[in-house]
Amino acid sequence: MINQNGRVLPFSFPKNTIVIDKFILSEKEYGRRRFTMAHEAAHHILAKLQAEPAKACFHNEYDNERAYTKEELSQIFSSTEWQADAMAASLLMPRFLVEGALVKYAGANNIKLYGENTLSAKDKAAIKKMAKALGVSISALRIRLEHLELIEKLDMKEFINTKLFKGGEFI
Repeated sequence: MINQNGRVLPFSFPKNTIVIDKFILSEKEYGRRRFTMAHEAAHHILAKLQAEPAKACFHNEYDNERAYTKEELSQIFSSTEWQADAMAASLLMPRFLVEGALVKYAGANNIKLYGENTLSAKDKAAIKKMAKALGVSISALRIRLEHLELIEKLDMKEFINTKLFKGGEFI
């Protein structure tokens, strides 16, 4: 079904057509749009390599505040979706580009992650600049940095001692 001029109409797209939501065309969704197109291209490439027939499906990002049906969860976490995401990330963010951006924008060989999800202001700014330079979303870059093992995971106490107290001791 498509929405055309406010009317919902049945429509059949030609085989191998990729349909993306209109909102993804906005300038602020540039990184997401590129990743979505690379993800869909990866499905096409993988289908050719694996000689499996293409099937219609929707690519959705997981939202932990939403309730999903069993079928929706199965689709989101399927191995073909994971493979397409991994290939898209590799196409858009090959190791050499990510490492080069890391040195250029962070001045380091890795990003420091304190606890589960805390970054220094400097590393947050670096990730934003890197994502913009690579033409991807911040979340896609963070995932890629983890896969490339370019994120150094540190204890939250170190953040408190070095960033909040500027080297003072926290007991």
